[in-house]
Amino acid sequence: MRTSPIILKYSLFILLLALSFNASARQQPVCLLEQVMRERPILAELLTKAGYAPLLSCDNTYTILAPPESALRALQAASAGEVRATLAAHILKGNYLQSDLKEGSSIPTLAGSKLSIFRKKDQTLVNGVRILQADSKAKNGVIHGLDNVLAI
Repeated sequence: MRTSPIILKYSLFILLLALSFNASARQQPVCLLEQVMRERPILAELLTKAGYAPLLSCDNTYTILAPPESALRALQAASAGEVRATLAAHILKGNYLQSDLKEGSSIPTLAGSKLSIFRKKDQTLVNGVRILQADSKAKNGVIHGLDNVLAI
């Protein structure tokens, strides 16, 4: 029994449509906490230790200034209070894309301190620490990868 060309074309169309829906579902942004858990396991561990995991659920909008995992290893042995204080200086309430970080602006952190933003050529510096990977978007905010831990 031969399959008609119309049925083959229709079947191929349905298959391609299903694959495109699958691909778009995988590309949908996830909540900040889920994204951190996928991409930065040490940061996820420290956020949990500090008690910030519930804060980064999809209910609230935040910006995370994420130090490299290698720099965060030193914090793993610190007390929960020390981790909390350090990470609070790396979390901003609201959604700040790199383009929102204007030269000379001062942005409050979860810790209550203020971060100074500087622009040098095509680089953005936060308290003198360079943003290496900007604008990793999540459903409820954004993550910027830093080249070091911010001094608090």
